[in-house]
Amino acid sequence: MRTSTKRQTLTKKLDDTSLENKVHLIGDKEDFENILTAAGDKYIMVEFFATWCGPCRMLACKIDELASLYQDKAVMVKIDVDDFEELAAEYNITSMPAFMIIKNKQKVEHYCGSKVEQLEEFIEKYLGKPEMK
Repeated sequence: MRTSTKRQTLTKKLDDTSLENKVHLIGDKEDFENILTAAGDKYIMVEFFATWCGPCRMLACKIDELASLYQDKAVMVKIDVDDFEELAAEYNITSMPAFMIIKNKQKVEHYCGSKVEQLEEFIEKYLGKPEMK
């Protein structure tokens, strides 16, 4: 019951082909599959997090900022590991926050940690420096 209510509260409604939201909170596995398909050859940046994870909460504003800065280059997705244990296991997530770059439905690279500078370097490796607006 808790999970369903939380999803209703937190999940942004996702049109099957629309990737206009800056950060997509996955509501079910089908949401994730739709994003993988709709992204085409665009990079997908995935954050695996938990609501009880202190470092995950501390990074939340930074993730929103990065999603905004890179919205033309990548799709930002957040997956709650407590709601999607199968996805976390499928991608070998053992600690959080964990970040993954996916392109063409394939895992490119994985980074685990909460250091903002290292996270930015990880993203810039694939997406380049963000364009300031």
